[in-house]
Amino acid sequence: MKILLSLLLLMLIGTQTFSIDASLAPGLSVKNAMLYLIAAGLILRMVVSGRFKADLVGLQMSFVFLIVYATVSWMIALFAIQYPGYELVNSIIRLKGDFIDHAIFLIVFFYGVQTLKDSMAVIDVLAAGTVFANAITALDASGVLGWNIIPVRTEDLYEIGRVQGAFGEANQHAAVVVLLLPITMAKVMLDRGVMKLFWLSGVLFGLSALLMTVSRGAMLGIILACLWGAFVFRRFLSLGRLAGW
Repeated sequence: MKILLSLLLLMLIGTQTFSIDASLAPGLSVKNAMLYLIAAGLILRMVVSGRFKADLVGLQMSFVFLIVYATVSWMIALFAIQYPGYELVNSIIRLKGDFIDHAIFLIVFFYGVQTLKDSMAVIDVLAAGTVFANAITALDASGVLGWNIIPVRTEDLYEIGRVQGAFGEANQHAAVVVLLLPITMAKVMLDRGVMKLFWLSGVLFGLSALLMTVSRGAMLGIILACLWGAFVFRRFLSLGRLAGW
């Protein structure tokens, strides 16, 4: 299961980074096909083993309530209010993609990995894929690669170019960078040799991409997170080691 989840992550990062259209049919893409295949395998494993324990029930029920609310709203907008241009097929595809598929993502990753070793393996793949995406973002947006696959949007108010990034618009990409930067930094401290250099380059590419997005919220978030993290783990931190870093 960890191999399938890792392949799904790499496929998502690759298609996002290079803006590849991986659609197979309306409402169905390679991502969806892999996701549903993994979900089916997970259900089959639960049926065969006869073991299933529901965890984080509150979070999963929140997804259920959100999907039910969106479905009722969709039916009212389509059949009662009858908004002009509100098409049946497109609205169903949007409902499935924005809500149902996200719930399935949560389920397959939450129940798909059952051991700490498998969890760390999937996290390593996610972190490595993000290093790759940040490297493409920083090198292409700065003109080093010259592929022009990373859009740069100029804002009239500030007259600066904001890199959109591999993971969407500027603030979205910056949020992914901030979320995974601590993991990449931890890998720098834990690994040795060539892998240490790889993760260190990942930190540098991540910071470069973060600065290129000009996302003030993300920058403020990472500063506050560092201060809060230092306070929470103050008993495990050495002032000398922090000064060295």
